[in-house]
Amino acid sequence: MAKRVRNRNPNEAERAERVIRARTAGWSVRRIAAEEGIPPAQVNGILDDWVGGVVGQKLREREYCLLLERNDELIEALRPRALQGRNRGIIREYNAALSRRATLLALRPPKETHVRILAEETQRVTSFDRMNDAVRALIEQRPKTAES
Repeated sequence: MAKRVRNRNPNEAERAERVIRARTAGWSVRRIAAEEGIPPAQVNGILDDWVGGVVGQKLREREYCLLLERNDELIEALRPRALQGRNRGIIREYNAALSRRATLLALRPPKETHVRILAEETQRVTSFDRMNDAVRALIEQRPKTAES
């Protein structure tokens, strides 16, 4: 494994080696940070140092553009159903994709929901309503007496 670590301290070099091995094994940055007892930003710094020597800038730019393009395709696919405002899961995913796009473009992610759910005021007629209407109709048909 070719590694490029600028740390001079042997303990830091060993830590960097452990971080790189854990990340290549599929561990998340948060998990590695918890295991090593260091902040996630430090784990990212170690990984950036290592990746800088392995992956060129052109490849990074291509990967970034591909990631942004895939996210834009996801936004376009979700937009029509999200704007209908009926499925909260679709709306949540749409807003998450918009936030990812803002983060990728180094913008401040939106804090408000872009798609609001519009409540349709539809009244469902239940069996209770039908029975209640039938009883009212019977009461109205009943001949009125002097007592009532």
